[in-house]
Amino acid sequence: MHQINLLVKDVIATNWQIIVSQVHAIVSTLNKSTTKWLPRLHNVMKATYGYTLALVQMADMRWNSVQGMLASLLQVRLACKMFVLHWSSHVDFPDDLYALNNDTFWKECEDVEALIKLLTVVSFRLQRDQNTMADVVMNYGAIFLAFYNHPENILFMPCIENCWHDCEQRLFILALFLHPRHRSTFKKIANETPLTSLGQLCKFAIFYYMRFIDEDIGQLPYEVLQWWETGSPAYGVADSEELVSPFCFWDFIKFAFKGSCLARLALVILSIITNTVTCERLFSELAQIHIARRNRLKLDKVKKLSIIRQAVRKKNAIKL
Repeated sequence: MHQINLLVKDVIATNWQIIVSQVHAIVSTLNKSTTKWLPRLHNVMKATYGYTLALVQMADMRWNSVQGMLASLLQVRLACKMFVLHWSSHVDFPDDLYALNNDTFWKECEDVEALIKLLTVVSFRLQRDQNTMADVVMNYGAIFLAFYNHPENILFMPCIENCWHDCEQRLFILALFLHPRHRSTFKKIANETPLTSLGQLCKFAIFYYMRFIDEDIGQLPYEVLQWWETGSPAYGVADSEELVSPFCFWDFIKFAFKGSCLARLALVILSIITNTVTCERLFSELAQIHIARRNRLKLDKVKKLSIIRQAVRKKNAIKL
């Protein structure tokens, strides 16, 4: 997820930095003017839509908030234009707000928001605890296709290429190869690159098996060949892409066929944690409990309070 934030930052650093800075200045100007311009904009919203909407401020350390800022401004576009037409003749009307009546400005906002929205969605997807390294590859593939098909792809392709270059590509490719649900996707790129040939995958499997599990690789190369050809290494199981969990699939293989090195390797690689979201959530949870006024709380009681808070949230979510 942190890499996605950095990717958003890199995208903004292209030709879009000017428009993002302009939107940030507009939203900041309006939100700071709580007694003058913001109430007047709210009055225009009320007359136009029948309700008011807030303008989301971009957070300094959360690049994904750029999408929220752009979207919040785009959804009140008509009210903003009417606001400028009504108040632009005022003697102290802020200079930053004149852009709200510029069609080119709104078109650029739409372009930026549409591309950053994809990165934001991917960021939320990668926060799931069930993610594997194969899911990371799939999401980065979606970003790659969006960048590649964009009219200004020459600006954005280096961003995703540099991000992929910093990854341990062999491990990610092997995870995609071993994920039962993504077999059809892997078939499309098999032998298309040096990293996705059968020979390279055998080398990757042997390397990581010896690194993570044991130096005795057994029949691992043969099992890789069987998985490559049939997707079911001579085991006669059902269509693997219909299974809910890749761990259930490989657990079954490991149980049914004793000594399967490929099953052991798949379980290890697909179990590698791809984010620190769970830890960060726990830190945030503890920070809300162990505050300045309650700084004498013992660790045991803090843990219990955290468990109670989680249980209450889960119960309320079920009711909703």
